Amino acid sequence: MGRHPCRTATPARSIGSGRRSDFHAAVESLHRRDGRVPGCARIRDALSRRGRGDVWLRRDPRAPHSSRLDRTTRRGGWPRCVGRRDRRPPSRCLRAGRIDAPSRGDDARGSDVARRASSTAYRSRRGEIQLDGCDGKLYIRSRCGVKRLEASLLAASILAVPAIARAQAVTMQGIVVDDSGGALPGAMVVLASAPGGAPREATTGPTGTFMFPNVLPGAATIHVELAGFLPADMRVTVGDAREPLTIRLKIGFDEEVTVSAEASGSVLAPTKNADAFELDPETIRRLPTDAQDLKAIVDNFTAASPTGGVSLVVDGVETDSAAVPASAIHRLVINRNPYSVEFKSPGKARVEVETERGSRRFYHGSGAVFFHDSALQATNAFAASKPDLTRALNEGTLGGPLLAKAWSFFVSAQHLIDDDSAIVNARTPAGPVSQNVATPERRSTVLGRVDFRHNQTDAVTLRYDLFDDTERNRGVGGFRLAEQAYQTIERRHRIQVNDHRVVGGGLNDFRVEGANTRRDDGRPAQSPALIVAGAFVGGPAQEASSNRSTTFQAQDTLALTVAAHPVRIGGRVKSRWGDAGDASNFGGIYRFQSLADVSLGRPFLFSRRSGPSEVAFSDVEADVFAETNFRPTGSVGVTAGVRYDIERHVADRNNVAPRITVAFAPGGGRTVIRSGVGLFYQSLPQEALGRSLLFGPTGLREMAMTNPSYPVPPPAGAMAGGPAAQWTLANSLELPRTAQASASVERPIGGRSTVTAEYLLLRTAHVFRARDVNAPLPGSLQRPDPSRLNVFEIQSTGESRTDAVTVTFRGRFAAFRGTAQYTLSKSIDDASGVFALPADSVTMAGERGRADFDRRHRLNVAGTYGWKKDRLRLGAVLTAYSGAPFNITLGSDTNHDLVVNDRPEGVGRNTGSGPAFAQLDLRFTTVFRAPRPPSEDPQSAKREQTDNLELTIDLFNAFDRVNPTTYVGVITSPLFGRANIARAPRTAQVSLRYRF
Repeated sequence: MGRHPCRTATPARSIGSGRRSDFHAAVESLHRRDGRVPGCARIRDALSRRGRGDVWLRRDPRAPHSSRLDRTTRRGGWPRCVGRRDRRPPSRCLRAGRIDAPSRGDDARGSDVARRASSTAYRSRRGEIQLDGCDGKLYIRSRCGVKRLEASLLAASILAVPAIARAQAVTMQGIVVDDSGGALPGAMVVLASAPGGAPREATTGPTGTFMFPNVLPGAATIHVELAGFLPADMRVTVGDAREPLTIRLKIGFDEEVTVSAEASGSVLAPTKNADAFELDPETIRRLPTDAQDLKAIVDNFTAASPTGGVSLVVDGVETDSAAVPASAIHRLVINRNPYSVEFKSPGKARVEVETERGSRRFYHGSGAVFFHDSALQATNAFAASKPDLTRALNEGTLGGPLLAKAWSFFVSAQHLIDDDSAIVNARTPAGPVSQNVATPERRSTVLGRVDFRHNQTDAVTLRYDLFDDTERNRGVGGFRLAEQAYQTIERRHRIQVNDHRVVGGGLNDFRVEGANTRRDDGRPAQSPALIVAGAFVGGPAQEASSNRSTTFQAQDTLALTVAAHPVRIGGRVKSRWGDAGDASNFGGIYRFQSLADVSLGRPFLFSRRSGPSEVAFSDVEADVFAETNFRPTGSVGVTAGVRYDIERHVADRNNVAPRITVAFAPGGGRTVIRSGVGLFYQSLPQEALGRSLLFGPTGLREMAMTNPSYPVPPPAGAMAGGPAAQWTLANSLELPRTAQASASVERPIGGRSTVTAEYLLLRTAHVFRARDVNAPLPGSLQRPDPSRLNVFEIQSTGESRTDAVTVTFRGRFAAFRGTAQYTLSKSIDDASGVFALPADSVTMAGERGRADFDRRHRLNVAGTYGWKKDRLRLGAVLTAYSGAPFNITLGSDTNHDLVVNDRPEGVGRNTGSGPAFAQLDLRFTTVFRAPRPPSEDPQSAKREQTDNLELTIDLFNAFDRVNPTTYVGVITSPLFGRANIARAPRTAQVSLRYRF
């Protein structure tokens, strides 16, 4: 075969050996009669490897072998671009943006005006290479047809690309000032150039100046942000001869922007971690939720940990508990800024909620009804018959202007009527018991807020929420018989006032919150209960407790700029006082080792409490923090801060928590590498303080007797003079300290999606756990202090460790939009909670084992899909994880410490392992247009506003999979190794929502 002339013209030294094969392959592809466009794509790829990424091939329509569709009757005209991304000549954008752009006739004749818009880098009789002055792209124009394109043109273009880029690049510089003309150091400046290109970032120096070197000519957008000022955007044309840019920022803050020391547009900001999980009102409406309860979704994406569980932050304030209606949520975020020093908990154990606000110009509202019925429900695997179920939720919202333009309001309310049933699956001396017990609930939730914004610098928000809940027949289900039922009543009021204003050169955010909670569970019993571990719990419920508490907290945060670096400082004081009451076990509890012992009337233990059942308490905790961030280079961002926590009832004062994060974005910012390390401290639970006070020297007395009389319990007088159990706080109590470190890599995919891979390490010391410091000594069975029974001391001697690898997808894939997350983890600890007692308080080595929340594999997916212009929608939540551990016990007291949790010899804590869990929830939604009140809001004309009637059908546990929740670990139980409780079967919910 003869050598092709194009290949003979290839200069051997013009390109590297690594690119020579690509070059020849591109040339060969041009000779294929069936692959003209793929050949162009390969040429573009070969050229872009040497220089720029935007390389475009154009062909003269008069050239031989050109398509009729590409030919034109006008002489000298260049046709459309050969390729998929651009099909317009560069002069079109000049016509759209410049008054001196050539007319279509001039463009067709190749006028001088059109030629001046481009810079010619190479020209021959076969074609030329041009750099377009409008869009900054490199174009290859050929007059010889795709079959005859000379290799010299290709080789010259390869050599010309970097030279053209260097010749055309310019330096863009400017200054950021305030309204008075004063320089603003520390402002974040983001330059976005050609579409699809990676944005570039810079920070203004001490004189307020910024500079971007090597910027290619063309249209660009500059975005500027600084704490305490409104963000600004400016469109510029790079390459125009002009003085340095001057960008003015107005003092104030935007309604949708919270106080932040980092520019939200910066990929290096700690709040921009791509593995954060976020819900907005639209997503909440599309995802399946049972009676608008988001707890199931939130639990999927939060990480249970020994740092005190999951904390809730509502409008910037950490609260013990809050009931925010789903319709009142403007944004819900999990794991945003994991190492923020403003909060006590790390990101994966923190849920941040921003509530909705009303518009100051237009009225908006909605109404919805949700309905469940047993006719739409499958039968539970452990129920003898289908249990009754009727659940109805009514929900409404209304918001808009109030009194004047500066005022607005928003109100959201819910009322739930839930007539569900609990399933009893127990074993009694009379035989198996399988019973459905009604558990009705009535719950009302109200949230209202009023916003006053006099100007751009001052804003005040007043928010009030009410939670009122009544539940009957609680405490029933599984081994607990119907006679164990009791009633719970809870009511909570909460008021929060937020004041945002600019003070001096910084933005100050002051928040005050007051809450009052009242909760009553059950009532004192008049007769004893019976317990056979692993079989049944009968008799009257021994639950009788009450709690009245008032909480007040104030916190202040100031964001300012110091020496060209943004700084955040703040502090919080929280005070809590109230009354705690506990009359539980006033009727007494008989414990039996087996069902046969019940028939024989042979209990092995009887316990009962007596004495004063109420105590007043108070507590105070405080914290301060400071944080700053800086840029050592343009591609590295560092955020460092420190936090200090202190509590009144904990003598430990060495609670300094430094935290630091580093973000590195090499190669233009498409890939971001993040790492962080920090300390987190946990608060002393209010219940621990209350129990230590209730069981103090003059408080409750808990007495126990082995081998008691039955069925008549011992008289109270016979036990009053004996030793009693106590609960105390250790003198050496310290706050639990968690050291967290992580490293992650983020990479965008397709422009609208991001994949993140992260390794997380947690090491926790001083974990709260209880221990009997007066336990009988091995061998002698004598207590160190014979005058007392159990002395349960709450200590901070536990440990925990967790290692996890998480891969997160967030964004869009075709019409799917959502988040998918897989976690491989291992968690080991030696305590199940503050009040969880060890099997052996003398030797606690056997307590080290799998954590209660340990799941080796976990997969969570939440997303939506739309058809028919998004009028038909599908929302899905998929949850799957490996089995949870459970304890294996004897069901008796072999070490005579009066605690029935002994394990077989050689068996450690949480040795058993339950089955895997999997559940798929679906929501099908169709939207219609319904009449609505007229509105002057221009947003109301959008299709998502006109489609204002939504009909929804939810399927929970769509495949009706049996997911057991409790496995029996008592070896003497007839159900040992089996489950007796399972989650709900497949359930359907129908809802209708109207918006205006």
